[in-house]
Amino acid sequence: MAIYKFLISSVLGLASVKAAAVAAPPKVYPEVIPGPGLPSLAELNLTSAQLYEMGPPDAGLYTRPRAFVVETHAH
Repeated sequence: MAIYKFLISSVLGLASVKAAAVAAPPKVYPEVIPGPGLPSLAELNLTSAQLYEMGPPDAGLYTRPRAFVVETHAH
């Protein structure tokens, strides 16, 4: 029974070492270059990687308040 436990712990140990060796390489993101008139990423204390990892902005932040929405009605 002791040899059985030893073999299981050995196999699990080797599997974890192999999993660590096959870990995903670090992600590389393209450089973000702001357009003319926009602040640099350094001025915003950001990196290109941080921008990519943020994901897209919440669309709700950029919708107009109801008071500014012009509605048209078909007559």
